[in-house]
Amino acid sequence: MGPPGEAGAKETEISQSQLLPEEEKQALIQDIETHIYKHYKQNITHGGATYIRWGRKWCNNATGAQTIYDGVAASGHYNVHGGGGNYQCLPKIPQWGRYTDGEQSANWIYGVEYELHANNPFLGNNISPLQNQNAVCAACRIENRSSSMMVPGWLNCPADWTTEYQGYLMSSHPTHAGRSTFVCVDEDPEAYTHGQADENGGLWYTVESHCGSLPCPFYVQGRELPCVVCTK
Repeated sequence: MGPPGEAGAKETEISQSQLLPEEEKQALIQDIETHIYKHYKQNITHGGATYIRWGRKWCNNATGAQTIYDGVAASGHYNVHGGGGNYQCLPKIPQWGRYTDGEQSANWIYGVEYELHANNPFLGNNISPLQNQNAVCAACRIENRSSSMMVPGWLNCPADWTTEYQGYLMSSHPTHAGRSTFVCVDEDPEAYTHGQADENGGLWYTVESHCGSLPCPFYVQGRELPCVVCTK
């Protein structure tokens, strides 16, 4: 909204325009339309869709995506019942508020490692092997689009949507104590430098479809599920 009285002033201009010659009236109307358009455009550029690109350090410049920050994938421990259950994209360099050094709450957050054995659908162009590597992430923004979504089980976005990246669905293992969300990890993932030690904090496994409650033969027993992140 504009400043108080702006709308009333424009209404006064329009009423006064009825007394103007037709040419001046059209010029005044065009000036008002231009003012409204500039106000709308100025506000619409403050929006934009955001999403996390799991497994990569940078966003997809080809789609117009901006990298807000690059970070490391993090979660609770794979073998702990409590704590947070969703994945976080922690900035690579943190900022600290008020704190007490030491171990008070024991509510830890850990880095996430790739756990890939025989079933590795990833391309492997950026780093290979991925086993035990520490996963990375990037926070992304698309200025000229307002919606984002992850579609599990698809490689392509719906019509009129833009593909930000394709990947494979990953989560914690079903036998582990800690539960987690599903995330779409880029099909050609990267890893944090010098993070290949088997330290087992959070763990990412590929997700496979299981027939029964899922409609087969559309889904296939034991097949790794792809995913795609889309914006519009």
